[in-house]
Amino acid sequence: MRTLPDSPNLDHLRQQAKDVLAQLQAARPGATLADAQARVAELYGFRTRPDLKAEVERRCGSARVLDDGTAEALAVVFDIGSPLGSLVALERQWAGQAWVLTTDRGRWLARSLNDWFDDCAIERDVLMAEAAAAAGVLTLRPVRTHDGRIIAASGGARWRLYALPPVGPEPSLPADPRYAAAAGRVVATVHRLGLPAPEPIGPWLTFVRSEEQWWNLHRAAQGRDMAWADLLAEAIPAIMDVSRVVEPADGPAAAVTVLSGRHYAANAFRVAGPSDLVVMGWDHAGAIPPRWDLGGVLAGWSSGVRGEVNAAAARAVVTGYAEVSLLPHPLDLGMFSTAVCAALSWLASRIRICLVETGFEQEQASKAVPWLLAEPPSRACFERILDAIR
Repeated sequence: MRTLPDSPNLDHLRQQAKDVLAQLQAARPGATLADAQARVAELYGFRTRPDLKAEVERRCGSARVLDDGTAEALAVVFDIGSPLGSLVALERQWAGQAWVLTTDRGRWLARSLNDWFDDCAIERDVLMAEAAAAAGVLTLRPVRTHDGRIIAASGGARWRLYALPPVGPEPSLPADPRYAAAAGRVVATVHRLGLPAPEPIGPWLTFVRSEEQWWNLHRAAQGRDMAWADLLAEAIPAIMDVSRVVEPADGPAAAVTVLSGRHYAANAFRVAGPSDLVVMGWDHAGAIPPRWDLGGVLAGWSSGVRGEVNAAAARAVVTGYAEVSLLPHPLDLGMFSTAVCAALSWLASRIRICLVETGFEQEQASKAVPWLLAEPPSRACFERILDAIR
C-alpha cells in the first residue's frame, strides 16, 4: 500500500490513474478511467476515488508546520543560513517524519528520526550517499553540523539534514520504462563501486518462515477477530510456494556481497526531468549479493495491475543496468530471494503490529495487511518477469 505525502498533488494522482488505465486495458479492453481512478484510490488505502480526493484536498488546505523555534535551531547547528519560514511537513518516511526547510541559502530536507532508529547505521548511510554521488548518482546529500555530526538533537527529537535539489513527485506505478531504466543504471553504478559490506546480510532479507509460523499468525489473527484472517489462510499455500525460490544465506549464491542501498523501489526515488531519478535516502544500506539486489529492483519496478507484469519496465531495468555494468548471472528465480524475504518480512511485521500495537501504527498496518494479502509475491509473477527479460 502506498502512503500519501503530507502535501499530495492531484495532478500526480491523475497521471497515476492514466498509467494504471493503460495496464488495465491491456488485460481488460473495456476498462475505463473511472476503473483506474478507483484502483489508485485502493492503492492508497481509500475505499473510493472521492474519499482519496477529499483527503488530498484536506491535506493541501492545512499544511502541517513547526513554529516552535526548531527551524532556527537547526539552521544554526547545521550552519545553513537564516530560515525564511517554518518547517513544513513533507511526508512520513521509514526513518521518521520528513520536513522541508527553506533558508536564504537554499532548500533542505530535515528528518525527525523515529525513536527506534539505530544511529549505528548512520555512517554507512553517509558513505553510500557520498560514494554514489561521486559516481554520478543523483541523490540527497547529507549535511553535517558545524562540528561534524550527522545527527543533532533539538526540541526533544533527533534530526538529520540534507540538501534538497529540485525534484518532482515519486515515480508512478505501473512504471514508465524511462524511469525503470534509470533505476537500473543507479543500481549498476552502486554495484560497480564494489564497496565492501561491513557485516553479513541480515535476517530481514534472508529468513524463510515455516508453514507452522504462518499458521500461528493466522490462529492469532482469528483469536483477535481480524477481518483479514481468512485472507491470510488463503494466501499461505502461495506464500510457501514462493518461499521455495529463496536461495540459502549460507550458500554459494550469497558468498559475494557488496554494500548497497538495497531498497530501490519506486518510493525510494523522486523524478528528475523526463528520464532520471533522485535517490531520496540510503537508510536500508547493507550487504547484499548484486544478483539478489537486481532481482529486488526487477520485482519492484515490474509490478502491473492486479498481478500483471509490466514487461516493458522489466526490460528497461535490465537495459539500464547493462548500460553501466555486466549483468549478474544466472537470471533465474533465485535472484528474487531477497525480494521474497523482504516482502514476507514486511507482511509478517504488519500482522504483528495489528495484533499487539495500538494507535497510528496499528491503524496503518490494519489498512496494509488486506492489501498485501491480496497480491502476495508469487512464483508465477517472477516467472513472467523472467520471460520478459530473457
